[in-house]
Amino acid sequence: MLKNNVKNILIAGLTSGLLMIGSTCFATNTGIINTETVKLRAEASTESKVVTLVSQDEKVEIIEEKGQWYKVKYNGKTGYIFAQYVDSSEKKEENTDNENAAEANETVAEESETKTQTSENVAEESENEQTNLEISSNVVFSQDIQIRLVPLINSSDISTIPANTQAVVLDYINGWYYITTGTTSGWIREEKLPTQSEVKKEKQEQPEEQEAQEESKEEETNIIKYTSEKVNLRKSASSDGEIIKTISKNTKVTVNGTEGDWSKVTVNGETGYISSKYLSDKEVEENSNSTNTTNRGTEKTRTEANTESLAATDIVSYAKTYLGTKYVSGGESPSKGFDCSGFTRYIYKKYGVNLPHSASAQASVGTEVSKSNLQPGDLVIFKGESGNSVGHVGIYIGGNQFIHASNPSDGVKITSMSTGYYSSRYVTARRVI
Repeated sequence: MLKNNVKNILIAGLTSGLLMIGSTCFATNTGIINTETVKLRAEASTESKVVTLVSQDEKVEIIEEKGQWYKVKYNGKTGYIFAQYVDSSEKKEENTDNENAAEANETVAEESETKTQTSENVAEESENEQTNLEISSNVVFSQDIQIRLVPLINSSDISTIPANTQAVVLDYINGWYYITTGTTSGWIREEKLPTQSEVKKEKQEQPEEQEAQEESKEEETNIIKYTSEKVNLRKSASSDGEIIKTISKNTKVTVNGTEGDWSKVTVNGETGYISSKYLSDKEVEENSNSTNTTNRGTEKTRTEANTESLAATDIVSYAKTYLGTKYVSGGESPSKGFDCSGFTRYIYKKYGVNLPHSASAQASVGTEVSKSNLQPGDLVIFKGESGNSVGHVGIYIGGNQFIHASNPSDGVKITSMSTGYYSSRYVTARRVI
């Protein structure tokens, strides 16, 4: 019995010793990355995917050696790194004695330089504060810049960011910044980016530039000008814009801004757009000689006629955009269709003229015009199918033709007034603009 107890004790002790030896063989040690940036891969192969990047002087836990690779653990992630990029604690111990001797010889020299280095370190720290960019900083490149896929010197260029492009700093790793322009992202060396002090200076200058721009805008607005002739005040900066009202010559207006060739103005409490070419810095003087009264009157008449002709041309052009629109009884919109008076009502409404939705009612608006004096833009009135009363209306476009919502078969079309159905049914014309 005693022999068996002794035997069991010896076996247990031997087993424990073997386990301790085995544990020592697989004990881990600390490694330090000895190059700029290395890739931690999922497997011991250059074809394996990259788990993460590890920067120089970062510590890793070496689990085992596998050929030319170390299996390591870093920040909770396990993977493989080329052994040549890792200095293990075991290698460092082998070199400790030689390094200690060299360090001993250098101690005296280092102590003598301590004061100088201290002052230099202060300057370096101050400089680093200016050089290292803060995350989320906005930067602008003064020249075209190549960005890289990963933060390595031998990494491939993936794109070129043109000069004067703004980018945002998202990350920093060992001398490399990760930036994005919103459409392109990649890594770039820190020396190719502006320093933090330059970014701060730019931020300080921006409010001054914005203030100068705002002052410039204020100078361009709230200017008093005068209309050089009779013009239309429109709702939008376009010759197709709806007419709010017609303004007479030498009317004082306040310019609130410009959009291309148009000025946004306020006149008598109403705001709209006038073509800038019809505005003058001062009132347009009339000729004071009484002998030229007739000429002045003629000049005014021509100016007004030209303005009216321009508006009429706009109306005709606008009406033609709806050629082919379907005919619907009672309709007055492009989406649902038009009847004859609904079509004319819709067209003229864009130019600030409100017409009733009835051919007979439209025959009484505006000023009567003889057939021989018809101008583009005039309403032309016709008898209805019964032949006894007004029943149809359209817009005269010139050349003895008019545009109208004809019938369910043809919709909006252009028809001659010289012959046929409408030649014999013509009643009158009305000028409403």
